[in-house]
Amino acid sequence: MNTNVLQRIKTEDSRIVYEVEVLDREPPHHHAETSWTSPFSKNALLQLEKSEAEVLKKWKAELKKKTFPWSEYGFRSEIESWAKTVLNDPDAFFQQIRSWEKGGLLKVTISQQNAYVKVVPPVFKHEPLVQKYMDRYGPEVLAIDSSKHAYVMREMRGELLGNSLAIAYWEEAARRLAQLQRAFSEDEGRHRPSIPDRSLDEVISAPMLISTVQAVQNWIAPKEVIKLLANVPAVVSLLSLLKTKQLQSIDHGDFFGGNVIIENDEPFLYDWSNSCLTHPFLSLVHFLEEVEAEFLKSDSEDVLHEYLQHWTHVEAFEVLQDDFAIMKLLQPIFYLVVHVQFIMPVLGQTAEDEDIIDHYLTEWSSNVYEIDHRLKG
Repeated sequence: MNTNVLQRIKTEDSRIVYEVEVLDREPPHHHAETSWTSPFSKNALLQLEKSEAEVLKKWKAELKKKTFPWSEYGFRSEIESWAKTVLNDPDAFFQQIRSWEKGGLLKVTISQQNAYVKVVPPVFKHEPLVQKYMDRYGPEVLAIDSSKHAYVMREMRGELLGNSLAIAYWEEAARRLAQLQRAFSEDEGRHRPSIPDRSLDEVISAPMLISTVQAVQNWIAPKEVIKLLANVPAVVSLLSLLKTKQLQSIDHGDFFGGNVIIENDEPFLYDWSNSCLTHPFLSLVHFLEEVEAEFLKSDSEDVLHEYLQHWTHVEAFEVLQDDFAIMKLLQPIFYLVVHVQFIMPVLGQTAEDEDIIDHYLTEWSSNVYEIDHRLKG
């Protein structure tokens, strides 16, 4: 049976309930003793067990609150029709890879080279144009429908960088990120796509930090809330120590081994949903943590050296090193604020929010002493 997963309705310890759209024109064959009943019929709830009736009630309530187009009935057919046209293949076969709050992803099998269709929410509407801009070192973008925040990209075949034990690929990925970021910063704007502008001064400000901690205070112990609020002045002061504070380019927002694929011995970058205009060094912090975890600390230092070489036209290498050390402390705080203040209010609280926020809060809390110590030293 050809189906389309629209959204997750309920999560339990032993099961996850999804809302599904049946795409087949004809109903599937079923056992003689079964029958199909409309979920909107008066008797539908009476025919279900109590737990299943609760799921149906919740589903009906959620119908009124839908905010994402890919969770609407009929949207899948529209996207498939558009993709078949731009790919010039009426026999293209579509397979749903993922459907979640951050978008919908379909794999398209066609007679020539396969492709993917991705649809994103309005908060990430810049992604299709950014990916197109970046496809020098990313999947080739074949078509964009700006009205639907959708794009078609060429399928890339290979292993994820995160599964590779070849340090040379990691070094090249960092080099390519720097090249893309530098080209973006030097672009006069005539071709550069519009992305959210989130300067360090705006995000890491006392009012924004206090508001963010207050927004998640129920997620952490009261003593942790006090600890983080007391650290706010130090965080703002630390920001002022950056010699390259005014350096701006594109931050990938989620740069790690799972968003880089190796094809024909070359790393290609993708998934620019969380990208914004801010300090470029933010992108590399988690990436280097991954390198150090998989290889050696010296390998991580080599990758950083390779990356920073592309910014020596801004400041001396030693200054760039010092600024990156500061950025390591600021990165989890920056991403925490962005997620809580700009993304979560639009997407709602998603299933992964607890892990994301807990991670950044833990990182910030762990760095409190080092932040204070660096200011004094």
